[in-house]
Amino acid sequence: MEHSHGRVSVRSVEKLMGQLSFCATLVEGIRMFLRSGFDLLRGQDRRAFVILTPRFRMDLVSVRHLLRSAAPRTMLTRNPLTSTFGSWDASTEWGMGGFLDGDWFSISWEELRAWPNNPAFFPSWDHGPERHMIAYLELFAGYWFLRRWASRLSGWTAVVFTDNTNCLSWLTKWTGPGYVVPLLKAIMSLLTKHDVQLQVHYIDQLSGQRVVRLPVPRGRGRLPCGAAGMVRAALPSG
Repeated sequence: MEHSHGRVSVRSVEKLMGQLSFCATLVEGIRMFLRSGFDLLRGQDRRAFVILTPRFRMDLVSVRHLLRSAAPRTMLTRNPLTSTFGSWDASTEWGMGGFLDGDWFSISWEELRAWPNNPAFFPSWDHGPERHMIAYLELFAGYWFLRRWASRLSGWTAVVFTDNTNCLSWLTKWTGPGYVVPLLKAIMSLLTKHDVQLQVHYIDQLSGQRVVRLPVPRGRGRLPCGAAGMVRAALPSG
């Protein structure tokens, strides 16, 4: 597709984006990697030539990886559902925590900021408000949940719960505002690497159904059996 001097015809890019848009209806996660291609085409004459941006090239590599692993990622075939309880929560002030069955994690934002060489999608209090709003922090807690336990969930569709509607939407549609997309890409990378799919549910903290309040104790380890049982008891039977 690429011509001399790294130039590509707009018609060729349009054809590619059309094909990938169709693939996005079948293979989970592709849609969020297409934005850079449509940005490249915006305002271009169909007879013109364009130079592929580094971002678009990187996104094409990610799409190729998703297509090569399309068998477990297809939206027509799902891995078996987990019977475990998985959830996470975040606060704007202290930090985040999560459960997977009887295991748990918690980490403060102060601890996280002290880590060296954090990726750009980590929460930031120095580059505008978007990356420390609660919805973003909830999504990041979901990333941390998978960073910690995706290998344990390999080959399964993980049934997980969130109490944030934006987080639920982003993880269901695999798209969102521009500042969210790098974090969604990092989450999809973990899911693809470990062959995990997500079935995300909303925890309604007002109606009394599926009410789960995640404690944020300092430290990491295994919850006492009684605490894990209380979490399961908060869910409706059946």
